[in-house]
Amino acid sequence: MTDLNTPLNNITFGQLMLTIFSIVVGAIAIKITITFDWNKHLEMRQKNLIMKLQNTCTHINLSFNEKKELLAEGLFESPPGTWQWQCKRFGLIRNNMSQTEVNETYRYYIKNFNEYKKRNNRFNKLLKKAGML
Repeated sequence: MTDLNTPLNNITFGQLMLTIFSIVVGAIAIKITITFDWNKHLEMRQKNLIMKLQNTCTHINLSFNEKKELLAEGLFESPPGTWQWQCKRFGLIRNNMSQTEVNETYRYYIKNFNEYKKRNNRFNKLLKKAGML
């Protein structure tokens, strides 16, 4: 007669399921580790932050002079030989900006100075998050 007490006969159903589950989870973890490129992840994260910064920028600089008058300075400039406008602060490029659009933006932020401050604070928080401030 043969001995039936081999190591495989002493394994319970729960232990067998735990072993199979561990092998499957291990295989998935190895696959994710191999396919995940950390540098590409950081690069995409940086690109997303730059896009958020460009869209959050007010493209205008409001300040007060000695007489407590509000001064507005536009941050868009047109490089020579192009029709494009580029923001000096963070480099957003726009095509075919009209002067009326720029003036409307100036008027809006001059009338709503608190909105300008909120948007500027949001911009500064994103700068800190990106490590650029």
